[in-house]
Amino acid sequence: MMSCCCEKELMISEQQSNLRPPPQTEAAVKPTGTRFSTQAPFPPPPPPAAAALCLEEAVSMGALQSVKMASYDQLAHQVEALRKENSHLRRELEDNSHHLSQLETETIGMKFSLQMDLIRQQLEFEAQQVRSVMEDRFGTNDEMVQRTQVSRSDDIIKVNETHTFKNHHHYYY
Repeated sequence: MMSCCCEKELMISEQQSNLRPPPQTEAAVKPTGTRFSTQAPFPPPPPPAAAALCLEEAVSMGALQSVKMASYDQLAHQVEALRKENSHLRRELEDNSHHLSQLETETIGMKFSLQMDLIRQQLEFEAQQVRSVMEDRFGTNDEMVQRTQVSRSDDIIKVNETHTFKNHHHYYY
């Protein structure tokens, strides 16, 4: 958008120059023999106060250019700072991903270890239940050993008796 009066005048001048015929001399004559003016319908030049305004606007346009350049430099600096931050965040993300992978590996190991502990506890519990049922049915270990020893003793006695009986029987026949 143009705000300067000089710029507006320049635009009007360009539009009018596109519409006017090629320049002719003052002595140009129409075929009928009458003279015509070659003066184009231009607006009058701006008064001195308007010219001063145009100068001020031109100066402010220069200041605007300086501001634009400063803004460009600031934006370039901000872009560079954002690129550095992006790079830093990407490295941090990569480090966090690596750390997460390590934690997942450790977690799998811990889950396996925990699962083995639970299985061991379950087996210990079941073994205790089996011992309890055996004690209810057969007595304590000591009682079973004692019964087994008595039973063997009885078996040994029977074997000896049988063997002795056979030996005595042989002599009589």
